[in-house]
Amino acid sequence: MKRSSFCGTAELHPGRLWVQVVLMWSVSWAALSQGTIKVYDQVINYGMPDLYDGHSDFPPVRTNAPFAQSFEPTLDKVGFVEIAFLYGWSSDSPLSETLCLNLREGSVTGPILSSTPAMVFTYANGDPGWGVTHVQDFLFPEAVGVNPGESYFIEVVHVSGDDLIGLGIVCPNYAGEPTYYAAGELVMTGKPFRLWDMWFREGILIPEPGTASLMVLGAALLMWHSRCRRICPHEPP
Repeated sequence: MKRSSFCGTAELHPGRLWVQVVLMWSVSWAALSQGTIKVYDQVINYGMPDLYDGHSDFPPVRTNAPFAQSFEPTLDKVGFVEIAFLYGWSSDSPLSETLCLNLREGSVTGPILSSTPAMVFTYANGDPGWGVTHVQDFLFPEAVGVNPGESYFIEVVHVSGDDLIGLGIVCPNYAGEPTYYAAGELVMTGKPFRLWDMWFREGILIPEPGTASLMVLGAALLMWHSRCRRICPHEPP
C-alpha cells in the first residue's frame, strides 16, 4: 500500500516511521525554553531620552493622568511594553511610587484589554542611578490579542505613593519636523500632544530553545534526511 510522506509517495516503512516519530518528539522538545526572546513591533524612532538633550522631558505620572501613548500594532498580540524613566526627586528619606500599565482599545478612556501587575519603584538619596535614564519592562499576564492597524493606547497608571517617576517623552526641536512615532501621539491630562510621544517599545515574547533541544532537533533532521534518501531514491533519467 502506498502512503504520502514528507519525501514523496513511498511504501510505509517501519524505519521511516520511527524517524518521523523522533522528529516530531524533538520539535516538541525544542519548544522547551531556557528563557524568552523579545520580538519588537512598534518602536519609537529615537535613542535614549536624556534630560539635557533638548528633545526630551520627564513629567510625573499622577499629576498628568490620564498619561498614555497611542500606537498601531502590526502584530496580532502585545506581550510587553518598555518605557523610559528618570527618578524625579531626591530625598534623604526613601521615596516610593507604584505604577502599572493598561492596554486600552480605541481611545485613552476606551475598554481596558489587559493590565500589567503593579510595580513598585523606590529611591533614596545616595542610591545609584540618579539622573540616569532607565528602561523598564512591563509584562502582561498573557499576550493580549489586538487587531493590526487599529489604534490602541498604552496608559501608565499611578497606583499609589510619591511622585517619584518622571516618564520619558520626546519631540522634535522645531515645528514641522517629523515626530519620532508617526502612527500615534502622546496624551497627558486626557489631551493629545501632537508633537510629543512617550518613549516606548512594545512587542511579544517567544520561547528561546535550549542548546540541548536544538542539538536533538538537528540530529533528528539529519536522520530524517538520510532515511528519505534511502527510501526515496532518485529515479534514473
